[in-house]
Amino acid sequence: NHSHLEDYIKSSNLTQNYRNVFEAINDFEKHIAFDKGSFVFHRNWGVGLIRKLDKDTLTINFGRTGGIHEISLKMAVSALKPLSEDHIWVLKATKKPDELAALIKNDKKWALKTIIQSFDNNCDFKRIKAELVPVILKPTEWTSWNTAAKKILESDAEFGVNPNDINCYTVRDHEITQEEKLSNEFKAQKQFFARVEILMKFFYSDM
Repeated sequence: NHSHLEDYIKSSNLTQNYRNVFEAINDFEKHIAFDKGSFVFHRNWGVGLIRKLDKDTLTINFGRTGGIHEISLKMAVSALKPLSEDHIWVLKATKKPDELAALIKNDKKWALKTIIQSFDNNCDFKRIKAELVPVILKPTEWTSWNTAAKKILESDAEFGVNPNDINCYTVRDHEITQEEKLSNEFKAQKQFFARVEILMKFFYSDM
């Protein structure tokens, strides 16, 4: 449903056999992420909404903090991060603070899924806290929220841990049994300690 689909297929040479197909797909995906009505993030201007896409120029409203800017599509690819409309940054920029705070307090599972999936489905509690405190939750509210959230992550089979980093949580695309969840977490911890053991051997071998 992209408004410039045909233009981007053509500009990326996606249908031409003389170009490396992986390079063409990569180029196409970078451009197709930007369209009218899509959200983006700029490191200085914050979250913005693309209001207009005219040929190779984007008109983006970054709200009260960043104002309205016109950016070339070429610059957008390198300077902007595309965001989904349910990204935690978008929700913080578009929802009323008290409404979002109430939702996060009352539906902790939704809050955890939203934040974890906002960061490439790989997130630790340091990041979760940074997104919530002090903008949404007061520092005094964090301890009890954190305790309840950890119980959900440990008991709900929809959540798992990254096998390469046991401190990071993921959201599964399908639920598994509690036995499978515990087994996966055990394997992740086993891999972690195995890597620690290898590093220790390497360290002492150089002494």
